[in-house]
Amino acid sequence: FIFEAVQENGRVLEYVSEAFRADREIVLAAVCRDGNVLQEAAESLKADREVVLEAVRSNGFALRHAAAQLRKDRDVVFEAMRQAERAEHFADPELRDSAGFKDDFAKFCAS
Repeated sequence: FIFEAVQENGRVLEYVSEAFRADREIVLAAVCRDGNVLQEAAESLKADREVVLEAVRSNGFALRHAAAQLRKDRDVVFEAMRQAERAEHFADPELRDSAGFKDDFAKFCAS
């Protein structure tokens, strides 16, 4: 029942127990529908690269809820920026300020 509910409306994740928020399949279904519900996921899933990639593909601003190490991951950040370029603000500052960051993003988008 919960799986079907989050497939219909990812926001359902806000109202379920911690056990469901830690269930990878349920969270994946929810973030595919609404990436911003990543904020409701268990911390371990905010550090799960596949879950975060799905979230930022749905809503680039979901990057703000990703674990710190994924905000340093160039591919994750670029996927977020492809969906919402201003999501760059949630990237790790060291990555964001690195030489060639903007050029690399342009190449990423062209591929």
